[in-house]
Amino acid sequence: MLFPPPPKFPGFRREDFDVFAIRERETRRRAIIGAFHPALKLLSDDLLLVLNEAPGPAFHAHLPRLDWPKGYVPFCTWLALSRLPHGYQAGPQLNVGVHADFVAARLA
Repeated sequence: MLFPPPPKFPGFRREDFDVFAIRERETRRRAIIGAFHPALKLLSDDLLLVLNEAPGPAFHAHLPRLDWPKGYVPFCTWLALSRLPHGYQAGPQLNVGVHADFVAARLA
């Protein structure tokens, strides 16, 4: 492509990080997903557009459900980019983690 489209990812809003203080597990889980997954999906759209221009197998985006194991109280969420369409934990990945007090890019 001659000129890439402008990025879709709007960034994160400061107030969205307040969801990590919600005490009740299911309410917190739903709030984290609602606050961060739409923006992370847009970030994945932006990144996949660039990553999948390179030769080799396509990259896939993975967002967690945050519901495993039973009783797990989510303290973060993430976007994982992997060449594996399923089971991304079994292989190399680029992971963008969102925590209550920081956002990190990790290679795993």
